[in-house]
Parts: sequence; structure tokens; C-alpha cells
Amino acid sequence: DATNVITPLACAITRLGYDHMLELGSTLAEIAGEKAGIIKPVVPVVSAPQLPEALEVLQEVCLERGAQLLVVGEEGGPRAEISKHEPQRMTLSIRGLDRAYHGVECPLVGRHQAENAALAVGLVELAARQGLSLPAEAVKQGIASVRWPGRFQIVRLRPTVVLDGAHDEAAAEALAETLRVYFPNRRIFLVLSVGRDKDAAAIADFIAEGLRAGS
Repeated sequence: DATNVITPLACAITRLGYDHMLELGSTLAEIAGEKAGIIKPVVPVVSAPQLPEALEVLQEVCLERGAQLLVVGEEGGPRAEISKHEPQRMTLSIRGLDRAYHGVECPLVGRHQAENAALAVGLVELAARQGLSLPAEAVKQGIASVRWPGRFQIVRLRPTVVLDGAHDEAAAEALAETLRVYFPNRRIFLVLSVGRDKDAAAIADFIAEGLRAGS
């Protein structure tokens, strides 16, 4: 597929969940094994935090292929802290692999998007170690210019209407957590539409349980 046409300078893997199970497998380990197909010999990898079952597979593949593995939030990996929340953006402090970025404006919100920003910074810095260098200000501007419709997109404030493309359990958990942070103690009405290949009941349960966890 497109991810395997070339040998890259570095690879990145976002959080893995139960998605595209007909193609990727029925367990997190099987899904991680398929996703690990992008890992190339000796090419460094930066990963978002993973559940142990998935992380173990990534670690094994990286070990087999002599690829360095760095995980967001763990020792040696990049990390991001949210210093300010606003309705439609957040401000981050990101510690990359080789330098720090302060006052980073991110139009996407939620802890999971802070992790994604740190993941992107880690990928950029791994590429820089291979000669593709970007100024720190360009990295900050890149994050600030992100536009991703349907990712906790607030399309109306009175009443508040949020659009989100959460389509598996991990995304549903992230949605619930972000709703708790931005709209605490608010009554929420959920309109859910999913394809036949998705587990609608599980997604609804994860959102409901996530919201109850903050009450």
C-alpha cells in the first residue's frame, strides 16, 4: 500500500484501536501486527501511547528489524502538556527529542490531540536527524495551521453542537474525556451514526461510561 512504496526517514504510529477489523484482525495484537508493517529495518519509529497488548507487538517488530522505538510520554520519547484550554483550541508545551517548543497553538483539542502533536514533533525531529531539518517556528506554525473537520468540531455555540468522527472504542473514550473537560456538568444529547461494520453499542457504551466517569 502507499505506506510501503518507499523507505522513509522515520515512521509514526498513532494510537491503535479496534478498527477495520475485517481487514486487520479481531485482536489488538493482530491489528498491531498489521500496522507494524510500516516498520522498516533500521528506520526509527515514534509511537503514540499504546495498550500493552499492542505495544508489545511493536516492540518485538522493532527489535527484529533493528529499528529504534520511541513512545510519546515515555522515557526518551516526546511529550506534550496542555497549558491552556479554550473552546476551539489549546495551548501546548512540547518537549521533543532534541528541543522544546513553548506556547504552541493547536486548533484541535483534547489530550489525544496533544499526544498527536507530540507524535508529529517526534517524527519531524527523527527526520531532522537524517538531514531533513525544519526551524522550530515552522514546526509551531505547522501545528497552528492544522484543520481537521469532524474532530471535536464545534459548529454552533447556542446551543452547543459538536461534530466528531469517533468510530471505535479508543476514539469514543477520547471523545468522552474531551467532552468532560470542555463541557463539565452539562447534559449531553448524542446522535450516533455508524456503518454496519462498526460496533455501535460498544461505541455508545464507551462514550456513556466515559461521561459517567467524570460525574
